[in-house]
Amino acid sequence: LDIGEKDGVNPGEKIFLKIKGNENKIISEMSRIKGAKNLQKKEDGKLVSLSLECESGDIREEIFKTAVANNWVIYEMRTQDMSLEDVFLKLTTTEKEE
Repeated sequence: LDIGEKDGVNPGEKIFLKIKGNENKIISEMSRIKGAKNLQKKEDGKLVSLSLECESGDIREEIFKTAVANNWVIYEMRTQDMSLEDVFLKLTTTEKEE
């Protein structure tokens, strides 16, 4: 039964998270996950809201394992494809190789 869900996360897609735990520790540990880049924190009251860009594929399992190892509660984890604006910015801001 296909309900529009996909099985994995492709490079360039973003993962949005809402996690309950120590903000500094969450940011530190999430930035160490292999394949994650461009970590951005968003203000969201008592929960830590983050977005991560997937550099090399699906990193959701590593995010989950990191949360469990640190006794954090994940309230939300969702993916979002790159928007046309994101694609344009990525293409136009990439440094030229010399």
